[in-house]
Amino acid sequence: VPDNGNGAMNKTDSLAHPRHRSGGLGFHIRLWMLVVGLVPLVALFLYCYWAAQGALIEASNDHLLSVADARRSQIQAWLQERFTDLEVISGSQDCITLVQQAASDQHHAAVCRYLDSFQTGARDYRVLALFDLNWEWVASHTGGGEHVEPLFDEVLQRELATASGPVMSSVHSHEAMGVGLHLAATLQGEDGLPVGYVIAVLDLTGTFAPILRNRAGLGRTGRAYLANFDGEVLVSDDQEPAPQALNQGVLERARVGDTGTVYVDNTNNPDRFVALASIPDHDWILIAEMQKDEALGLLYALRRGFLIAGLVTLGTVIVLSSRSSGRLSAPLGELARAARKIAQGNPHERVPELAGRE
Repeated sequence: VPDNGNGAMNKTDSLAHPRHRSGGLGFHIRLWMLVVGLVPLVALFLYCYWAAQGALIEASNDHLLSVADARRSQIQAWLQERFTDLEVISGSQDCITLVQQAASDQHHAAVCRYLDSFQTGARDYRVLALFDLNWEWVASHTGGGEHVEPLFDEVLQRELATASGPVMSSVHSHEAMGVGLHLAATLQGEDGLPVGYVIAVLDLTGTFAPILRNRAGLGRTGRAYLANFDGEVLVSDDQEPAPQALNQGVLERARVGDTGTVYVDNTNNPDRFVALASIPDHDWILIAEMQKDEALGLLYALRRGFLIAGLVTLGTVIVLSSRSSGRLSAPLGELARAARKIAQGNPHERVPELAGRE
């Protein structure tokens, strides 16, 4: 390497390695092209993903809320029908006459058939029976006094003494009748005084399970179930085992509002979006939930699409930047080569004129 006699290198030494110089310049050009091309793309991807995630979560919650509210409306309508049945029975003059005084066998049979017509129409009653004021059995829809023992609910009897209309017990499980509840009303004579009672045992499993089992709006992983405000699951859809108790976050949300949504982060089970609709008159909560992976399935598909588009864009930018950087660095390489020749003592060396803008 020539020097100027005092150990210092010539200025042309900086051009002594043109390939290294032009190669480094080409690398920096490619790098900046990648930065300029990919940074806006990444920013756009992150913004779109964030916006889509928020929109899908909101849409999933609204959808599950509508499902929970629809199931709640069905259960409330069913309960109202049962209350209406007991109001009709308690106002039946034939039932009142039968309870007030001993009647003929023909009259007794007619009342039993009358009670059976409610069971035939609804198929929701395990037992539908009449009692006098001393809680002695008078008649039932079956015509006999079987299954009388499960009808005696002391709490219900006390509530009947002060209630002006039908009253309902809490949900219970009976060995012979399964999960159900009692519904009762007072029969009153023409003078307005009580003369007896009508009590029904309602089958919740056979009645609510079909409502909860309806898959409309629940997809593949969704499920619905009924719980109380103590966190105990009462009835499920029988498709998938329901939890034994409500998640504490779901229970707390149910206590502060009529409806709401909760995101449940499970350790051992898939995360879920949960919507709830309370039935405060009966201290029940209708739960509708869906696994996160299914609820946000569209988001994951969008993410895969963005990743594929990003990879294609990255490859395109790399190819185009490599070609462009080569065209931009080639003239500089020629210039460095000519400088090196001149430094070696060839003053007539010229840089060839290129055809393009370079």
